[in-house]
Amino acid sequence: MITRIVTAIVVLLIFLPATFLLPSAGWISLALLLTVAAAIEWARLTGLVGVIPTATYAGLVVICAFVVTTFPMAKIVIYVFASIFWLLIAPYLLFKHADTHKSIWSKLLGLILLPAVFEALVELREMSASILLAIMAVAWVSDSLAYFTGRAFGRHKLAPLISPGKTWEGAVGGLIGVAIYAILCFSLGWKLMSFMNLSQMILLWLALAVAGIVGDLFESLMKRSAGVKDSGNVLPGHGGVLDRVDALLPIMPLAAIVHQYMAA
Repeated sequence: MITRIVTAIVVLLIFLPATFLLPSAGWISLALLLTVAAAIEWARLTGLVGVIPTATYAGLVVICAFVVTTFPMAKIVIYVFASIFWLLIAPYLLFKHADTHKSIWSKLLGLILLPAVFEALVELREMSASILLAIMAVAWVSDSLAYFTGRAFGRHKLAPLISPGKTWEGAVGGLIGVAIYAILCFSLGWKLMSFMNLSQMILLWLALAVAGIVGDLFESLMKRSAGVKDSGNVLPGHGGVLDRVDALLPIMPLAAIVHQYMAA
């Protein structure tokens, strides 16, 4: 537990100043570094073994990210696909307990979902570092309150064959916390779009939180399919990069596409 807390503090001490102080090129470099780390872990979870296969896969993810950044239409397409996947396809795969290990489709999936997160990180930060942080904190608030609520009141398993530690009570507690957090963000002016009213803010934050739960469960499904406890070991006490950003995989592109749609 001490290792976990120390790691979290160190990560925050690095990430928070970077979010607000790094120039655009520096932030893009940091986002790309995180994307590469996530791509390496994704490759391993989908059955790629060895330095050359995982490095090649990470390189393909970087190329896809470059294409998405360079061509506006590619960005829209990848946002739309990512949104459809997280809202419709991922819940079905979770229901079916799909085997993601060594499957071609799961490898192809990473070439779309990871660049979508990268582009969303870059785009939303250009819009506002504060709003980017507020959106990311939806996952942190939901996850933290779900953990404590589940520990205190959890009785009914949310997905026992995928993630036995999660409960319905914990999920509800997390969503209640996100609703309160949405009110706080609204009062501070941390809105995705300036003309959003409080009801829209709460609904959007809750929708993002639900999507984050799906992302968390899907990464758990990938780990179970691969027969591993963590996606990696780069973060002592936490596991891998994907273990820390799993809820953000759907939250970031969904927030970005809402921004695109409402700004149009």
